[in-house]
Amino acid sequence: MKKRDLTDLKNKSIKELTLMAGDIEKSVTESRLELKLQKSKNVHVANSKRRNLAQVLTYLRQKQLEPETKDVQVNPKKGVKNVAK
Repeated sequence: MKKRDLTDLKNKSIKELTLMAGDIEKSVTESRLELKLQKSKNVHVANSKRRNLAQVLTYLRQKQLEPETKDVQVNPKKGVKNVAK
C-alpha cells in the first residue's frame, strides 16, 4: 500500500475497514490458490496482499481501541493509570 492509501485508512470508519479487510482476505486466498495451481508466477503478489491485510487490520484495531485509550493517562514514572469516572 502506498503512503497516501495508508493516510486514507485513518479516516475510514470501522465498518469500511471491516469490509476492506474482507475483500483483501478474499484476494489473498485467490492469489495463494493461483500460486498453488501454477496459474500465476508472481509470488510477491500474495505477500504484498497479506501485508496490506495486516495494515488494514492494524488500523481497524486502533479504531476499536480509541474510546478506551481516551480515559487512560500515562505517567512515565508511575505507569498507566485509568481515570475513567
